[in-house]
Amino acid sequence: MSCKYRVVVSIDGGGKKGIIPLRILSFLEEQLHAYIPGAHLSSWVDVYGGTSTSAIIAGALAVSGVGGRKHSPTEITDLYLHRGEHFFDSPKSPHSVHPLNFLLEHFYGDLTLGQIRKHFLFVSYDLDKDEPYLFTDSQHHIQQISVAKMMQACCAMPGFLEAVMIGNKRLADGALTTKNPSKLAFQYARVFYPDDPIVLISIGTGKLQAGTFEEMQAEEQHETLSELAKKDAKLVYFRFNPELEARDYSTEQLLALTDVYIQENLRSIERLLHLMEIKAGRLL
Repeated sequence: MSCKYRVVVSIDGGGKKGIIPLRILSFLEEQLHAYIPGAHLSSWVDVYGGTSTSAIIAGALAVSGVGGRKHSPTEITDLYLHRGEHFFDSPKSPHSVHPLNFLLEHFYGDLTLGQIRKHFLFVSYDLDKDEPYLFTDSQHHIQQISVAKMMQACCAMPGFLEAVMIGNKRLADGALTTKNPSKLAFQYARVFYPDDPIVLISIGTGKLQAGTFEEMQAEEQHETLSELAKKDAKLVYFRFNPELEARDYSTEQLLALTDVYIQENLRSIERLLHLMEIKAGRLL
């Protein structure tokens, strides 16, 4: 494949289970360091896609380098490991600011979407229209919205976080409509790179055998892209998503499960690492 290919990273929603894609991304960055010491994963990515918790993850990675911020997947993993259950399992309170909203305002309250240097597509949910609401870098009218507000709007799960008002829209957790945003992210990348080969990396937050509507949507997107990749010579598609036997795991258990999954899928990961080596050598 020509080194002119583009890389899209799309991450599923999943609350504290966002630690699964974070561990996979950390492993990929560790391998990238073997090729070029000190290199950052974001230097290798052209488009980020995310919904729910992954809007926080992908958003944090996308703003790396802006205003001196350098968020690595490992650093964000530590945050999820030590505070994830507190952030994602604490119900909303009418008397105080939710700890997740407080953290996002602390880290990103002074940044706007217009300052993000990467192409991005983050998914929220319009409660009144019952349809997805997309934050993208091509929408000029939203560029002054804060990164923190966008993150809050994408992960405001009813019962845990208050809906976020942006203009006249009442926005909630994007996983209610699009848990897996990989097809949307791929289509968005094609707007900017209509002729370039695209490496699409879709990372899930765990697959349950008896899935919910959201999980069935995630699998449907995976199947659609798998078939498309067989027909489209300019699409190289990877999907990483460990199977889960239960719904409730501690963050430590999720990390251990993901490490096992990585070792069991090294052949596919090594293929991706080869592409990383090619592009990293050109870009960094």
